Amino acid sequence: MNRAARIGILLLSAAIFGYAGIGHVLGRTQDEKAYKSLTVYGEVLQKVQQDYVDDPNMHTVTAGSLHGMLESLDSQSSYLTPREYDEYKKKLANAGTAETGLTLSKRYGYIIVLSVLPDSPGTKAGIRSGDIFESISGFTTRDMSVGQALNLLNGQPGTGIKVAVIRRGKATPEEVDVVREKLPTPKIIAQKVDPDILVLRIPSLDSGRADEIRNRLMDAEKQAVHKVILDLRECGRGQVSEAISTARLFVPSGILTTLRGQTVSAQVFPPSLNR
Repeated sequence: MNRAARIGILLLSAAIFGYAGIGHVLGRTQDEKAYKSLTVYGEVLQKVQQDYVDDPNMHTVTAGSLHGMLESLDSQSSYLTPREYDEYKKKLANAGTAETGLTLSKRYGYIIVLSVLPDSPGTKAGIRSGDIFESISGFTTRDMSVGQALNLLNGQPGTGIKVAVIRRGKATPEEVDVVREKLPTPKIIAQKVDPDILVLRIPSLDSGRADEIRNRLMDAEKQAVHKVILDLRECGRGQVSEAISTARLFVPSGILTTLRGQTVSAQVFPPSLNR
């Protein structure tokens, strides 16, 4: 490590210790755990910089610590570098960005597939819910966040990407090619399994989905169909507001869900009063 990098690490450690010390002196006891954590982090960082067997890449070390901190909260919390976040925003805002139709999460430390949209590139490639991605485009997912995985999977229409998939009951990854596509809003799949029973398979909860389901239910009632099975097994994406509106079509009483947080007032979502 060059002299400038060493000075930078020492200054960072000094700043962490100084912040923790000032907080303690000012008597901010409510943040005592946070100050203690900062002190421990500074000590570990300094130990790694001074005593590790090789000269460590401190940028990689600190980025890894941030990844670990956020992923310890839940599977959807993750850290993106400024460059990765800029790329993520650009792809999100670009109407021409193609995707794979996969909804992802983290499990066992790796990226896992929660659901696959029907007729999507993921389905065509044979990817199924529960599959684990050992690597994406040659990069291991062991220390990869969901945001980083989506950055890799999304791209230009017609371009391909390789993923190493671990199937249930198998230990050896299988390499699969997925070709990105621009995906339309997935349609509801309706099927009569009995003259009086209708099955509605809901692939996603995009905007307007609750109204579409309501119309399907009204049409079914006109056809003397009074039993409906709602298949949500592969429904892994959509808007919370659509989920609440859909639940209100079926739940007559009680509490549908609640919203709580450190910085928001608790909200309770009851069934609709106008049924």
